[in-house]
Amino acid sequence: PGYEPGLNDIVVGSVDPGLVNETGGLLMAWKQDNTCIVFKEYYQKGFLAEFNAENLAAMGKPYNVKYWVIDRASCKRDPRDGGTVFDAYKQYLRPLLPAPNDPGTVLFAVNEVKKLLQPDAVTKKPRMYFTNELTNLVYEVEHYTRYKPGGGEGYQNPPEKFRKYKDHLIDCLKNVILTKPWLRFGMDVTDLHAKQRRSKLTGY
Repeated sequence: PGYEPGLNDIVVGSVDPGLVNETGGLLMAWKQDNTCIVFKEYYQKGFLAEFNAENLAAMGKPYNVKYWVIDRASCKRDPRDGGTVFDAYKQYLRPLLPAPNDPGTVLFAVNEVKKLLQPDAVTKKPRMYFTNELTNLVYEVEHYTRYKPGGGEGYQNPPEKFRKYKDHLIDCLKNVILTKPWLRFGMDVTDLHAKQRRSKLTGY
């Protein structure tokens, strides 16, 4: 049987849109002890935003999702019609927040996810768990690597980068981490949206 969030859990949804590449989506339940259960995944390729958004909304409907996070690149306007992927998803997923993309946020979020997956220094237990149905997420975590791009002569310490391949669900995890859902207990969703827009970290 799948995981059923508790009454006091904050359930957050996240989506990383794609068309040529896969669209990834996750549902995760944050508990009052700051642990997280990632319990639903969505992974589809080749469908339009409206189709994926409707399916994600259906996936989240039984769980009282407090808010959804989407990759900020979705806010880029199409020069042909002025529309955005964000607008398409917002028809079905509400409230929908664009993820931060300030300098350093990717590395910060990756490190935070790693901390959650590793045993806590006090409890000796991880603070993030995956249910056994999340086969695509587990695959991405196991194959997510850094690499050092090659450099020319004299380029002795090239910066490390993350391999951009099969990372759609990991991006979903990272984007949620940047909204700090463990701080949201007792917060009204309307108030959440207002405070999120004023956030110095996110800038929206």
